[in-house]
Amino acid sequence: MRGRVHVWLGEAYLRLGRLDEALALAVHGLEVCRAHARQGDTAWTLRLLGEIDAHRQPPQPKLAETTYREALALAEALGMRPLQAHCPRGLGTLEFITVYGLWYAVSPLTGGTTYGQGTM
Repeated sequence: MRGRVHVWLGEAYLRLGRLDEALALAVHGLEVCRAHARQGDTAWTLRLLGEIDAHRQPPQPKLAETTYREALALAEALGMRPLQAHCPRGLGTLEFITVYGLWYAVSPLTGGTTYGQGTM
């Protein structure tokens, strides 16, 4: 259960825009999940790490892609259908960032969106 709590708290911090706290919880949660062989929670934690890397400014698409793909592979092996749906969405966002050089962010407080020109 401890690993799952780290994921939930990390998700909350991510939605609040507190990426440093989200990253610290996700990294610690991944260590806990792997130490206790909690593969399902490990997969969700990897997806969270992908989300965090995708939301950094500037985004870290290569790191995010690696963790999304690792989460997806684990989700497929375990038959975790909801997670199998989340990972391709994140990968699609990363492809958009990479191909078009744009970043997209949703404000966690207002729900508003901002678009910006990235570097290519």
